[in-house]
Amino acid sequence: MIRVEEAGGATRILHGSRPLVTVEGKLSGGSLGLAFDLGTTTVAGALHSLADGRVLSSGSTVDHQVPAGADVISRAAFARARPEGTRALQEMAAGTLNELAERLCREAGASPREVFEAVVTGNAIMLHLLLGLDPHPLAVAPFRPLFTGAQEVEATDLRLPRGGALRPGAPVPLRIHPRGRVVTFPLIAAYAGGDTVAGLHSTDLVRGEEPGLLIDLGTNTEVAVGWGGRGVWPPPRSCPATPWPTAWRRQGDRGLFGSRRGSPFARGTSGSSRRPWPRWPPPPASPSTPPGSRRPISRTSS
Repeated sequence: MIRVEEAGGATRILHGSRPLVTVEGKLSGGSLGLAFDLGTTTVAGALHSLADGRVLSSGSTVDHQVPAGADVISRAAFARARPEGTRALQEMAAGTLNELAERLCREAGASPREVFEAVVTGNAIMLHLLLGLDPHPLAVAPFRPLFTGAQEVEATDLRLPRGGALRPGAPVPLRIHPRGRVVTFPLIAAYAGGDTVAGLHSTDLVRGEEPGLLIDLGTNTEVAVGWGGRGVWPPPRSCPATPWPTAWRRQGDRGLFGSRRGSPFARGTSGSSRRPWPRWPPPPASPSTPPGSRRPISRTSS
């Protein structure tokens, strides 16, 4: 936990009780924190003031890992099939976070070097990849993660040591303050990651008085049921949603801002250069249609 303390004419940035940075007077810049949701397809982030918790800027971008696979199982297969596959995916994840951090700081008129803590949530495979860990054990039975608790690493190197040692290779940094820390949310299990934990913490699903349902609808979708302050039972479950390449093959685009100009349903087509959308519901069968069969769905034109 990073906190700011001003005393005796000096300002200290503390990690727990250990000082990270001490300056005379006030900090010339701010003391900031970043929160990331490292999604399979989309990465969201928010820049916060550590002094008062204000959100200074927020935004999202596409995960640089997308070309390596549309879903988490494809990412695990990519990491397994190449000698440096895990390293490549870690660099892609770190590159996404660095790009988004720079944009959020620029929009807030700040510098990434003013950020002293970054907290990252995401599903189990995405967090394993961010920390440079092989996600293969999560993709095959008995589906065991290499960690379940919250993990903390220095911003200068996101690689999590295994067995007390780092794998050889150059550091993979998050470009914030060099004394900054990066913390990942804990996991519930291989199928319910830090994003589910974050969702449970940000709602009253566990603390509330009434039963509730949490649905995190993404490329990897999680569902949890809370019973009015009596905990979450059964344990959260997850399933893959349709990955975007399937929709791309069928309709033409991912659902990014600007990929649709107006509603295709309103004008009957998915775009002037694309094939028409099917009419829905389909027209009723004509009397001449043999029993047990249907007329093919007709297509409209703009």
